Amino acid sequence: MKGEKTRCIALRRRGLAAWACAATVLVAIYLFIGRFEPLGSPRAFHGRLAATILTGLLVIYPGAAIGAILGLGFFTRVVVVRSKRSGRIAPAWALRAMLACGSMVLAILVAEAGASAWLRFRHRMPSFPARFPERLPGDPIELVVIGGSSALGAPYEDWLSVGAIVGRELERAMPGRRFHVSVLAEKGAPLERMHHKLAALERRPDALIVYSGHNEFLARFTLENQTVYYDDERPAARAWAMLERLGRVSAVFRLTRENLEKERVGLLPSQALGTVERTIGRPSASAAETRAVLADFAARLEAITALCERIGCLPILVVPPGNDYADPNHSYADPRTLHHQRQALFDRLVEARKREADSPADAIAAYRAILADQPRFAVAHHRLARLLDDSGQFALANRHYVMARDCDGLPLRCISAIEEAYHAVATRHAASAILIDGPAIFRAASKRGIIDRTLVHDLVHPTLAGYGLLAQAVLTELKMHKAWGWPESTMAPTIEPSQLESEFRLDSSAWATICKRVAAQYEMIEFLTVDPGERIAWRDRFLEAAKRLSAGARPSRLGLPGVGARVPFSKTSPESTNGP
Repeated sequence: MKGEKTRCIALRRRGLAAWACAATVLVAIYLFIGRFEPLGSPRAFHGRLAATILTGLLVIYPGAAIGAILGLGFFTRVVVVRSKRSGRIAPAWALRAMLACGSMVLAILVAEAGASAWLRFRHRMPSFPARFPERLPGDPIELVVIGGSSALGAPYEDWLSVGAIVGRELERAMPGRRFHVSVLAEKGAPLERMHHKLAALERRPDALIVYSGHNEFLARFTLENQTVYYDDERPAARAWAMLERLGRVSAVFRLTRENLEKERVGLLPSQALGTVERTIGRPSASAAETRAVLADFAARLEAITALCERIGCLPILVVPPGNDYADPNHSYADPRTLHHQRQALFDRLVEARKREADSPADAIAAYRAILADQPRFAVAHHRLARLLDDSGQFALANRHYVMARDCDGLPLRCISAIEEAYHAVATRHAASAILIDGPAIFRAASKRGIIDRTLVHDLVHPTLAGYGLLAQAVLTELKMHKAWGWPESTMAPTIEPSQLESEFRLDSSAWATICKRVAAQYEMIEFLTVDPGERIAWRDRFLEAAKRLSAGARPSRLGLPGVGARVPFSKTSPESTNGP
C-alpha cells in the first residue's frame, strides 16, 4: 500500500511538472510567436510558418480544453467510485489519466490567466507621464505628430511632412521663437499603437497633431480572415464558426487570433477561390469586429484629446484624406444572398461592364439596378461613380465614390465612420481642439470636387501639393487661435508646391526616389483587388517616371499627376490625369 502511494505521488509530481512545462511553452507561443524573426529568415516564409502554427493552435486548443475538462470529471468519478466500492486505490491507468487531465486543466488556467493579463496590457488606455521636466527659458515649443505613414510624410519622409512644414513656417511667422517637431508616426500604425507611444514622452508637448485613420482595419485584419458571412456557408465553415464562438470566451483563443492576423498582414492572400467568389467576396472583419474597431478608435481619440487638455497641450486633429477615385479592394453582397444569387449577381456585373464603352447610359441603369438589390456592393458603386464622373455629374459621382470606399471589404482608406469620430470629438472639445477636415480641404481644391491622384499619389499618401494644403490649413487655424502669441500683423502663409520643392530640395534624384516609393506602394496593394490592372498600370508609369528622372528629365515634363511642383487643380476631365 505504501509503495502504491509513493508511486502515485511520483506520478502526480511528474505529471504536474510536465504539464507546467507544456503550459509555459504554450503561453510563450501565444504571446511571442511572430514578434521575433530568426536571423536570415525571409519575412514571407516566417510569416507563413507562424500563421500555420497559430491556425493549428486555434483548431486544437478549444478541443483540448473541452476534452481536458470532461476527462477530468470522468476519470475523477471513476477513481472515486472505484475506491468507494472496493476500498482500494483505483488502477494506475485511471490515476494517470486523472492526473493528466488535471494537469492539463491547470495548465489551461495558467495560460488563460497569462493571456488575459497580456490582452489587458496590450489594449490598455495609457496616459501621458504624470510629470514632465520643468521648461527652461528659451526652450523650443514642442510639436508632436502621431499617425501612420501619411503623418510620417510618405513618400516624402526623407524630405518633408506636415509637421516639418508647419514647424518651419511657424519659425518664420514668429521670429525669435524656436519650434521642435517630433514625428512619432510609424508606417502601418493604427491609433492604438500611437496612443501607447505617447506614454513614453519625455517632454510635455505644446501641440499634438493626430493624423491617423487609414490603418485601423488593415493593421488588424486581412482577406485570409475568412469568417462565416453568407447564410448558405458550407458545413465545414459553419463548424469553424461554432468553434470560433466557443473560442471567444477564451483569452488564449482571442490572443491567438490577434497574433494570427498580425502575421497575415503583408502576406499575399490565397488566390484559390474562383472568379465569382473573389469578385463577390466577404468583409475581412465581421460586423461585431468592425464595431469594436470603430469604438476603440473613437475612445482613444477622445482619451488623447482629453489628455491634451489636462496638460495644456493643443490637440490638432487631422481627418485623413484618401484617394476616393481609386477602386475598392474587396466587394461583398448582402449576407442573405445565396450561392446561385451570387452567381447571377456576378453575371449582371459582367454584363454591365460590357456596356460601359458602347452604351454608358445602359451601364449606368444596370449598375443602379444592381445597387437597388445590393446597396453595399462596392464595385458597383465604384463603376457607377466612374460613369457619372465621365458624364459631368460630379456631385453624384462623389457620393458613389465615397460609398465604394465605405463599403470596401478591406478598408485601406479612412472611412466615413472614422471621419465622424473626428468631428464628434472636435465638437465636444471645441474650445480647445483644432479640427482639420482633410477630405473637405482636398475636395475644395479640386474643380470636380473629387479627391483623385492629383492630390493623393496612391490610395492614402498625399502629393506634394496635398501635404502643402494640409500644412496650410493647420497654420491658418493656429493663426486664428493666436497660438503662442502669433503676431496680429503676421498673416498665415500661403504654401505653394514650387516653394516646397525648392526649400526642401526636391531635385530630379529626389523625385526619382519618390516615384519608386509610389510604385512600390502600388505593387504592395495590387493583389488586394480582384482586378489589379489599373494599379499595375500606375505602378509601371511611376517606375518609368523614375527611370526618366534618373536620366535627368524634369518632373514637371513627365505628365504624371502629383509629380513636380506645378499647380494640379486645372483639370476638368478625369481622363487627363487619372487614366493609366
